[in-house]
Amino acid sequence: MQFLHSHLELLFWLGVFVIIFFYVGFLYMRFRYENFDFSKHKFIAIIYIVLMVLTIVVWRYLLGIVFNEKFLEMIITNIEV
Repeated sequence: MQFLHSHLELLFWLGVFVIIFFYVGFLYMRFRYENFDFSKHKFIAIIYIVLMVLTIVVWRYLLGIVFNEKFLEMIITNIEV
């Protein structure tokens, strides 16, 4: 299980990288032709950061549900779920 755990950590960090890349890319595409002034758009920036953090937390929670140790042991030992 230690081998699987290390791969799950790698999968988690890869997912975090994809989530951050998606959010930064979306922000870039959204405000590409506008002058982004933090004094005016501070609320929008805070909302995007909070949404990104919540997305990472949900990603970790879902990864923990899908790859639960008991569930994986049942699959490995061929016990029907």
